[in-house]
Amino acid sequence: MNFFHRLKYYLIGVGLGIMIVLSIFKDRDLTSWTPKKQVLKMVAEYPMVLNERSNCQINCLHLTADSLRSILSEAEVEMSSEDAKDRRSGKHILILNHELISEVEIMLAKDTCEISEITNKKDCSCP
Repeated sequence: MNFFHRLKYYLIGVGLGIMIVLSIFKDRDLTSWTPKKQVLKMVAEYPMVLNERSNCQINCLHLTADSLRSILSEAEVEMSSEDAKDRRSGKHILILNHELISEVEIMLAKDTCEISEITNKKDCSCP
């Protein structure tokens, strides 16, 4: 049996193995371990802390902390910024496709998710 016959049998076996694994685990989220998903999981689970500026911005937009949390669950995490690359900082930027909010800057600590700043599409006069 030469090399190409062995390669053919190997590739058939790998292909069958991939199809079996995909059929067994079709209902699972296979990307839950990625850094973006982990950040969104922490935002959903940790208690939310608002500073004075973000609290003013939320009140200006007529949102509650629960509605903000549901909006943030649909966010995209910006991983190309320098703060996101430094894992010790815990600072992340969430990009949103929402009618009121375009960007949210968060700071993840051990037990909390602090909302640092909200970039909104409505003009709010917050300090």
